[in-house]
Amino acid sequence: DLTRLQRLCLDNTEVGGDLEPLKALINLELLSLPDTQVSGSLKALSNMTKLHKVDIGNTQVSGSLKPLMGATRILNLDLRNTQVSGGLEPLMALTQLENLGLGNTQVGGTLVPLKVLTQVQHLDLSNTQVLGDLKPLTPLTQTLYLGLRNTQVTGDLEPLKVLTKLQNLHIPSTNITGTLEPLTELKQLQFLELPNTNITGTLQSLAAATQLQTLDLRNTQVMGGLEPLTALTQLENLDLRNTQVTGGLEPLTALTQLIHVELRNTNMTGTLKPLTAQTQLLYLDLRDTEVVGSLEPLAALAELQYLDLSNTKVVGGLKPLTALTQLEALYLENTQVNGNLQQLMALSQLQELYIGGTRVSGDIVVLIQFPDLLEADLSSTLVGGRLSESWRGNRIHAVDSLNVHSYVSFADHQQITFAKGILEDALKHNLQLDLTGTAVTNTEEISRLFSTGALKLTAQLTSINATAGYGCHGATSRSLRVSPHLFWPAGLCGCMEGYQGRDTQCRHCSLGFYNDAFNSSTCRPCPANSSSRPGTSSIDGCLCNVGRMIADASGYKACRCEAGNALYQGTCQDCGALHLECPLGSTVETAMPEVGYARLVPHAAVAHRLQKYSLLPECASWARESTFHACYEGPLCIACWEGYRSRGLRCVKCASGDTRRAATGTGIMAGGVAAVVAAAAYYWRSQAATVAAPPKKSVLQPLLTAQFAVLLQLFQLWGVLVALSTRTAHGADEQSESEGLWEQEYVQWLQLTAKGLRDALSLECAYGRSAWSISAMAAPCIPLVLLALCMPLEVVRWGAGVSSALDVLTALFIGGASSCTALLSCRHLDGGGEPLQEHAFRVALPLVKCDAKGGEAAW
Repeated sequence: DLTRLQRLCLDNTEVGGDLEPLKALINLELLSLPDTQVSGSLKALSNMTKLHKVDIGNTQVSGSLKPLMGATRILNLDLRNTQVSGGLEPLMALTQLENLGLGNTQVGGTLVPLKVLTQVQHLDLSNTQVLGDLKPLTPLTQTLYLGLRNTQVTGDLEPLKVLTKLQNLHIPSTNITGTLEPLTELKQLQFLELPNTNITGTLQSLAAATQLQTLDLRNTQVMGGLEPLTALTQLENLDLRNTQVTGGLEPLTALTQLIHVELRNTNMTGTLKPLTAQTQLLYLDLRDTEVVGSLEPLAALAELQYLDLSNTKVVGGLKPLTALTQLEALYLENTQVNGNLQQLMALSQLQELYIGGTRVSGDIVVLIQFPDLLEADLSSTLVGGRLSESWRGNRIHAVDSLNVHSYVSFADHQQITFAKGILEDALKHNLQLDLTGTAVTNTEEISRLFSTGALKLTAQLTSINATAGYGCHGATSRSLRVSPHLFWPAGLCGCMEGYQGRDTQCRHCSLGFYNDAFNSSTCRPCPANSSSRPGTSSIDGCLCNVGRMIADASGYKACRCEAGNALYQGTCQDCGALHLECPLGSTVETAMPEVGYARLVPHAAVAHRLQKYSLLPECASWARESTFHACYEGPLCIACWEGYRSRGLRCVKCASGDTRRAATGTGIMAGGVAAVVAAAAYYWRSQAATVAAPPKKSVLQPLLTAQFAVLLQLFQLWGVLVALSTRTAHGADEQSESEGLWEQEYVQWLQLTAKGLRDALSLECAYGRSAWSISAMAAPCIPLVLLALCMPLEVVRWGAGVSSALDVLTALFIGGASSCTALLSCRHLDGGGEPLQEHAFRVALPLVKCDAKGGEAAW
């Protein structure tokens, strides 16, 4: 139980998972999980009202800030580099907040909610979606750090003029406008970054910021001279490139702490002499200025690592640069500098050399002596010499011009970049160019050479790396020698069969996968029920766990069972036991049932034998195709589909007259009931009246009354014999003539069963499936109702009710008893005596399963 835990620090660990399990730590005061793998929503912190510090930066935490509203004691909140989103409104309750870090998140909205955070000292909202002007920040007078980098803030700097304690101000790449004047009173500023904004004005507004160490105003409209910077003696980094500043470099003389100076593309003038005191200077960029004079003043800058004076008016020799032994990059393009390359030999750490368009001379072989040289541009100079085998293996990384006419070798370099058009010109002039063992970085140029036809792929692979799993085509050229996997791997190389990936980045197909294509990014899975070893190069390498690999008519290969067997749950099953017809490659779910068998549910594994008297051709076809063929449905094909009615043992389509017949039959039944009631009433009244002399017609009445029950039962027996003869005929696979006799239905009617009346009156045509339910339920109910009606008759006239009840039993006993039996009994076996198990159904209601509980089954 950690519910009493107050401090939890897991900084820089491999801890991961959701924050949700922490929600029970309601006594937590410090939660520190930066640089971990935790994720989830801040909702887990909603009950931690005692929190003083929360640091979950550099994690996958997400959600809004709303869950923190209750943590009103928080002093430090750091959620930088997370997926936190939403507005800043929830922070209004955190009035004691001193440090707020939300940089690189998805929070947005205006700064208005921050106006109540008057104790904030550190505020970082860089790279967020915040917008609006800076006015809400005016009450934040205790602020030392303000970061709004790459946001949508607008307006001028006027609201910040009261933040006199501000030491760090970072608002680059925003829509800030106005002048620097509001910063006049910010005398404690140490870092000021406003690049890529619409700021204007002069540097005079910063004259009082004597503690300033970094000043970055590049790409703004700042203008005027550098004189206001004279008092900024602690300044180390000065970036004013692409501004309107003017004048000489003299104001920099007193700034002896300068390390980094960028003034390119400005109106700076004068000589380099004011820089002699900047002995700690590492970076100097004065490209595209009006600076003049010799390079002599630079000799004192022994720590200088980067020097760019391109497109200026400097003149003189290279000798002053020999003292700059730490120099790594030298740019003197398009100047009047002269001298010999040999004078640069002391610059042993030189990596970039751009002196194109100067008057420098010497032998090109000197470049070989620079062990770290990566890029060199000597175009339009007086440099001469021959590029030969002595260049092989040297670390030249860039070629901007190639004034050679016969042969040049850049073999065995790590990588090299050619300026646009260099390779095309070399091929056009048939220059023998050796690039074996060298990678070329500007692949767009190479791609263009192949697309224009200057180079072509060889028809066959020219090299195969069996260890790395790739092969490469060559380039058809008489003058160009390359190593395809280094020259253009994306266009010349691809992964071999059994590998996946692109160009030369290949890896084995894993277990259960194969690849039979060259240069395929992914491997294909082996067919179901098969496996393969790593690096399998064809589907034939996939070994079947069941059956064997067989192709179907379309050529698709899969693990299939032999004829007479079918695939089921990873094994080949004998179809004979399942009553299925299984050609080669069958599956149990899709194999056709044998004739006379049917599936009780789609895709069932076992087919069941139909009832012997149901083996009609239509039903057999329906059962095999597992579709509602012609007119049959239900288990074992014994019910009629909508729009069909029972006729003998067939289902026939309802005719237009069947509906009228159903209505007529219903009317006749109603009339018959009325007639019976009327006759009973008449009989009662006649008996109650004075006995008169019997008429002649009544002589036969006793005889007919005595024989009526016998005659009725004879007719009922006739219907039973007709049904049995029909079943026998179908059981012998013969066509019965009786099944089509019209009088059969009326004979069945005389059986006085609800089912017989349903079929005889075509009630299915009028009422659909409801006729089945009604007839099944009516079978046990009608005799009971009629017997109940005899009770009042017995009360009125002693003996009459009993006599009527005996007549009812005589007429309805056979049909009623059989109907009740059918309603209550279940069919548990199919036509072949196999158990139906969970598919057992009611005899009278074949669409109702025996184990059903609701609906019709409840009755």
